[in-house]
Amino acid sequence: MKPIIPQGGYFMLADTSSIEVDLSDSADSGESYDYRLVKWLIRNKKVATIPNSAFYSSEHKSIAEKYIRFCFCKKDETISQMATIFREWAKTM
Repeated sequence: MKPIIPQGGYFMLADTSSIEVDLSDSADSGESYDYRLVKWLIRNKKVATIPNSAFYSSEHKSIAEKYIRFCFCKKDETISQMATIFREWAKTM
């Protein structure tokens, strides 16, 4: 994932365009890519993120569906645990 670092706030975006995972088991009718990926991350990696297209109108959701949001106003231990999960995942890719 390629991070998009904000100048302020409590969230950062990540471009998920390069992630290749099988989302066929989460292909709920009408759900955008980011919603399906977020559900996959929760089930398979135990990491909760926010689908960015949730903040867009129906007609513009496609603009945001390759991005997910991470909240970083968390305990340091939580951030470290997420980093460990992603490092281990990267080794398998």
